[in-house]
Amino acid sequence: MSAKQKIAKIVANLNDDMAKINKAIFDKPELCYKEVFAAQLTADYLKSNGFTITKPFAGLKTAFLARHKGKGKGPNIALIAEYDALPQIGHACGHSMIAASACGAAVAIAKAVPDHQGSLLVIGTPAEEGGGGKIKMID
Repeated sequence: MSAKQKIAKIVANLNDDMAKINKAIFDKPELCYKEVFAAQLTADYLKSNGFTITKPFAGLKTAFLARHKGKGKGPNIALIAEYDALPQIGHACGHSMIAASACGAAVAIAKAVPDHQGSLLVIGTPAEEGGGGKIKMID
């Protein structure tokens, strides 16, 4: 079985997890820099699947870095998890799905290719909607 087929099979098995993460974040919308619940939920899920968590990250309380360290030197490959909501309309922007998808993809890759080189990262990025979270993280 190819790595792609293996990942697709694992993702299918993670559908319930991703749906639960999406619904939990969707049902509890948090505005920029106040995404305490969403950041903790996604970080905890990744931790429970073998990732180490750095939180807070980049000087932001609701940002995190999740790392699945590989078997040697290699590239750092990052997925971005956004999880903030919009004022008055909540997660109409789909960030709850972005967070859930990033978690599912990262866990699937880590399970399908456990002996990967380098590190697989998930970066929890707050304040996408109007707060410039990624800009502050880059700075």
